[in-house]
Formats: sequence, structure tokens, C-alpha cells
Amino acid sequence: MNTLSIPKIYTLPRVAPKRDKRQRSDLRAFVIALLLEGVSTPYELHSLAGLSPGATIPILQNLVEDGHVQAGRPGSRGRVVYVATRKGKKWLGGIWPSLLQAGPSGDLESDLRVFLITVRVGKDSQQAEAFLRSAIALRRESLAEFKSKIGQEGSGAGLADQYVSLRTQATVDMLKAEVKAIESILVGLGARTRGAKQARAL
Repeated sequence: MNTLSIPKIYTLPRVAPKRDKRQRSDLRAFVIALLLEGVSTPYELHSLAGLSPGATIPILQNLVEDGHVQAGRPGSRGRVVYVATRKGKKWLGGIWPSLLQAGPSGDLESDLRVFLITVRVGKDSQQAEAFLRSAIALRRESLAEFKSKIGQEGSGAGLADQYVSLRTQATVDMLKAEVKAIESILVGLGARTRGAKQARAL
């Protein structure tokens, strides 16, 4: 796992890692899943799913080259409609279990994508819930690492010391917020599951 090097003091633990091959795979899988649901242009991927064109356009081009996606002719305003191919759908069905098995990455967007792919493509809410619990555990582990190292920070007033101190506090706060947000998703997932069971019982 990639980490950020901080001179003299310590290395920040697994927080917001750089995008690696696995994370690119999860974004590719998520794009195909969106295409299968009718979100079919870079504009729609941005406006409906919040994915940046800078990230999705190269991925769409790569998916076309791999035969996982087919590009239509430019329509009004030059927009191109993309459609997942049979090969792309098969690839998606084969890749999501490996993304799930690899576990959370520590990147919130990546973890949420894998969670949703597991729910919508894999149709496995139980595995998706377990994945989110692992995502919480990973963040709590990172928080524990921070707590054990915060006392080792330099006490000087130098720019480097102040930067590390501010970054540490900001990262701790972000990790706590992510834990709270993921816990909220789990609560909502549990409520929906209970509601579905009650509806089936009626």
C-alpha cells in the first residue's frame, strides 16, 4: 500500500492511497455497471453519477479498445453514447468478486463503488455489508496508528512540523467522518433489509 513520506517524523498510514491498478479496475467496473443501467454518455456519468470527465473519458476509451464497451456515433452537441458489450458484461461479472475479496482500499469513493457493485451486480447485500464493516475496521486501524504516533511529532515551530501537525489532525478528522458516514450507510442498509423482510411476511 502506498504511503506519503513525511521527513523525519513518520509515515502517514493507509489514508487516501494513490490510485493503483485495483482501484482503476473498480472504476472501470463501476462505469460498465452504470452503462448497463442506461447512464450512457460522459455528460451523464458526470451529471448523474458525479464521475469526473477527466477520469471517465480515458476509461471509456480503454474499455472500447478492450471490446468491453461500444461507442456510437456523435449525436447532438457531439455527445457519444456508449453501450456495454456482452464481453464487458461478462468481464464485470468476473471482476466484482475479486474486488470484493481484495477488501477495502481505504479510498472512500473506491470502497463505495465496490459496495454498490456488490449490491447491484452481485446482488449480495450480506457480502456488501461485510465489506463495509471491513472498511470501518481499516479506518479505525489507521486512527489507532495515528494515535500511537501523534506523541512522536516534533514540537518545533518549523514549517515542516506545523504542516505535519495540521495534516495529521485533518486526516484524523476525515477518518472519523468516514467511519461515521459508513456506519450510517450500514444502519440504512439494515433498515431496508428489515423492511423487506416485514413486507415478505405480510
